[in-house]
Amino acid sequence: MDETTSEYLGNLRAKEANIDATKIDIAACKYLKQQFSAMRTKIKKRRDETVDEKIQHVKELLGEYATPEEAHEAYGYDYITEDEYDELKNAFENGTAEAEADDIDSITIEWLNDFIRRLSDNINIGEYELLSPEEKLKRDKRIAEFNAEHEARRKHIKK
Repeated sequence: MDETTSEYLGNLRAKEANIDATKIDIAACKYLKQQFSAMRTKIKKRRDETVDEKIQHVKELLGEYATPEEAHEAYGYDYITEDEYDELKNAFENGTAEAEADDIDSITIEWLNDFIRRLSDNINIGEYELLSPEEKLKRDKRIAEFNAEHEARRKHIKK
C-alpha cells in the first residue's frame, strides 16, 4: 500500500470512530434526559402537593377570622395561643405568597429544566453531525424557510 491509500484508510477509520463516539454521546444524552425528566416529574408532583397543602392551611386559618383585628381580639381573650396568633398575623400579611415561594424543590426543578434543555441541544447537534452533506443542506434549507416565514408573520403582526 502506498501512503495515500494508508492515509485514506486511517482517515476513514477515524471518521468511523468519530461517528461511533457521536452515537454513544447521543445515546448517553437521551438516557440522561429521560432520567432527569422522570426526576423533574417526581419532584414537581411533590412540590405541587406541598404548596397545595400550605395554601389550604392558610385558607383554613383565614377562614376562622375575617380580619387581623378579630384574630387579635381572640388572642386577647386567650381563645388562641401566641403562636397561633403569629401564624394568623403572618397569613393575613403574606397570604399564599409564602407557600408559593421558592424552595429546594423549585430550585431543583429549574436546574433540571436547564440540564434537560442543554441535553436536548447536545442531542440535536449530534444528530446533525451524523447527517450526510445532502441531508444537512435539506435541513438547513427547511430551517431558513421556516425562519423567513416566522419573520414575515412577526412583521405582519407588528403592523
